[in-house]
Amino acid sequence: MGRKTTQRARRILDAHNPNSQIDSHSWSHFNWDAGMTPSAYCYMQNFPYYNRLWYGEGFHYDARPDLWLVEMSGIPFGLMSEMLGTGQPWRGMVSGEVARLGWGGEPRPLWQAMDEFGMAGSEMTGFWDAACPVKTHNPAVLASVYRKQGKTLVALASWSAKDESVRLSIDFKALGLDPAKATLTAMAMEKLQPKASYQIADPVAIPPGKGLLLTLQP
Repeated sequence: MGRKTTQRARRILDAHNPNSQIDSHSWSHFNWDAGMTPSAYCYMQNFPYYNRLWYGEGFHYDARPDLWLVEMSGIPFGLMSEMLGTGQPWRGMVSGEVARLGWGGEPRPLWQAMDEFGMAGSEMTGFWDAACPVKTHNPAVLASVYRKQGKTLVALASWSAKDESVRLSIDFKALGLDPAKATLTAMAMEKLQPKASYQIADPVAIPPGKGLLLTLQP
């Protein structure tokens, strides 16, 4: 739909049901049949009227981090995104994406971990932001954070084809945490990761192409 039509639809939906949501679903336009352009470029004029994106078909989850932001993730534009099928949960979390339930996707273990953390009301700072308070200093393993008062969820994702070991560089002042009292824990998620505890200064092992969700709190 064009911008005017989408704008009109948004106003009608909001007038009759304030809880209405509009998802934008697209296959990848980055191919010769569709003009070799990211889908976001095609529909960006409608982004103010969408609630989230579902750019799944034909998208490649082994793409570089910058392509995730340009082609699949709506987070640079203030929109969450969903992935088709199982997607890639680790790279999704550092880019503001989760898999959609159904269509081969099973995000409920991740949803449960988000609920346990209390994701609602958190503030995300992505790996692309120089102000991100958690860094790995490894270009193949990226970190994004979801921050709340008194605790932080750290999402790590690897683009490496081999095992990696990273030490986290943490700006405790920016997070409002006391480094002497902070704990670092891997959240238990069925089929994704077991629960584990880490010393703040210890290296964290990341398997090839995977990642971790860690809680940092008193």
